[in-house]
Formats: sequence, structure tokens, C-alpha cells
Amino acid sequence: MPYRLRMVTPSWLLLRGFMEALKGYRLADVPAIYGSFGYFPPEADR
Repeated sequence: MPYRLRMVTPSWLLLRGFMEALKGYRLADVPAIYGSFGYFPPEADR
């Protein structure tokens, strides 16, 4: 039985893609990009 276990949820991987998608866009585009990813912050904070 492992003493420690690290789980990587799908939302954590989406966060990296989200940051890459923001490059080169304006602040007004952030809500549209955020909504297209379906990112769920509490799941990534696990």
C-alpha cells in the first residue's frame, strides 16, 4: 500500500492548455477561451 499517492485530474492538464491558449489574445477574449475548456477549479485543486 503506497504511503503517498498523487492524482492528476483532467482539469489540471486543461489548465496548461488554457494558459497556452491565452498567449497572444486580449483580456476580453479570456471568458470565451475559459468557457471553451470546461475547466473546473475545485477538481484541479485536489
